[in-house]
Amino acid sequence: ARRPVTGVDRVARFLQGIVAKAQREGEIRPVSVNGAPGFVVYSEGELMAVASLTVAGGRVTRVDLVRAPAKLPRG
Repeated sequence: ARRPVTGVDRVARFLQGIVAKAQREGEIRPVSVNGAPGFVVYSEGELMAVASLTVAGGRVTRVDLVRAPAKLPRG
């Protein structure tokens, strides 16, 4: 998404789309991102995205997704 996705339903559908595509084309792994829960998406062994989840009161309140190749670790 080029602009923020807001609202429970829209965010849920957006994330479901990412998960479905990753399951078809690659792999999703849970990770800790700067001490927060998150996940990484791999396609053909290459890191494609990193997501960090902000959780408050037992609910995800924010999802930060990085897909910019220059911002993703390589190696």
